[in-house]
Amino acid sequence: MRRTINGIDGSYGDMSAISTTQSPLKVTITIIILILLTGCSVKWADNIAYKGHLRENINEYDKAIRLYNRAIRFNKESVLAYWRRAFWLYNNDQYQKSIDDLDKAIKIDSTFNSGHLFADRGDSKVMLADYRGAINDYTTALALCKIEPNRPSTPKENFFFYRSKAYLHVSDTASALVDLDSAIYYWDRFPRAIWLRAQLKSKLRKYDEAMSEYRSFPLDEGQAEFDYYAEDFYYQGLSKFKTGDSTYCYDWTVAASYKFELAIKDLERYCKK
Repeated sequence: MRRTINGIDGSYGDMSAISTTQSPLKVTITIIILILLTGCSVKWADNIAYKGHLRENINEYDKAIRLYNRAIRFNKESVLAYWRRAFWLYNNDQYQKSIDDLDKAIKIDSTFNSGHLFADRGDSKVMLADYRGAINDYTTALALCKIEPNRPSTPKENFFFYRSKAYLHVSDTASALVDLDSAIYYWDRFPRAIWLRAQLKSKLRKYDEAMSEYRSFPLDEGQAEFDYYAEDFYYQGLSKFKTGDSTYCYDWTVAASYKFELAIKDLERYCKK
C-alpha cells in the first residue's frame, strides 16, 4: 500500500509510484515538491528534538525522551533526533541502545557536528569494554573535527582526552601520554588532562615532572567533594611525598575518605605517628 504524508514513518510516499504517463514537467515538479516536503519534515523533527533537549536541560527527562521518540517517529532522517536520544540513553546506562541510535545517525550524515557522533559512540563502547572500538571511533572523530578559532577550546581536546583513557584500558601508556600532550596543546588549562598526565608520570616515578603538573593546576577543596578525584588526590600526595612537600597527608586524607586503598595504607604508615 502506498504511504502518504500522514504515514506512520513520516515519509511522503513512494516516488516510484508517480505515473509515467504524466508530462515530464509535471513529474519534475512533483519530485521537487516531494524533496521540499521531506526537507521540511526533517526540520520539523529537528525542532521537536530541540524541544526535548530544552526539557532535558531542566531535568525533565521523561518529557525529553518522549519528545525524542516523537521526533524520530515523525521523520527517521533527523540526525539531531537520533543524536539527542543517544545522549539520553547513554546517561541512563543504556549503552547498546545509544550505539544503535548513533549507528543510524552516522549512516544518515557521518560528518554531523564535527565528529561528535563518533566520539559519543566511543564513550558508549568504553562503557561496554570495547576499548579498541572506542579508540577507532575517537580517531575518526578527530579526523572529522573542525577547529573553531573563536572558542576558548575546541572539541579536539576532549576527543584526545577520552582516547587517552581508552588507551590506558589496553595498557598503552605511551599512546595515552601522547594524546594527553595533544589535549593540553589544544587547551592548556584542561584540568582533567593535566591531572591524568601528572598521575601517569607519578606512576612512572617521574615525581618531579608530576609535581610540576600539580603545581600548575593543583587539586584543592573544590575537587575534594567528589569521590572520582580520589586517585588524583592520592598521586598528588605521593608526588609531594617524593619531592619533599610536607602537605601530602592532606591529599591522602581526602583519597582515604573515599576508601582509596593505597591512600589508607600510606596515611596509616606516614601520617599517623
